[in-house]
Amino acid sequence: MPETYQLRVRLDETLRDKLLQVSSDRGKGETLSAMVRHAIKSYLEPHACDPEKTSIPIDQETKCDLKRLAEQLDRKPGQVVQDCIQGIVDIFERDRPALVVLELQLRKKYFAGRESPAGSSGLA
Repeated sequence: MPETYQLRVRLDETLRDKLLQVSSDRGKGETLSAMVRHAIKSYLEPHACDPEKTSIPIDQETKCDLKRLAEQLDRKPGQVVQDCIQGIVDIFERDRPALVVLELQLRKKYFAGRESPAGSSGLA
């Protein structure tokens, strides 16, 4: 078992009450110390405390598409996945166009205008 160290933390009443409320809401009967350990761990390792985090296998073609989209959008692949999921939610639940799709359309128009002669781009 790895060596552990004790850490003392001073909290004002408001923070203490908030931690107790979070502990109560989680319904796991955690102590304040357990909540502080959890908070520190989630701060230092954001995905370590997420029991829902799972790897989702995707085929090679989709991985290549994801990498290409990430490069086009100048984002990390994980951000592209989040944006795409949010876009699907926007379409189904909010009946509005997906922002990631609108962004890609604008980028495509912008770069198409830059590649064409100055007179035909409408920017002269």
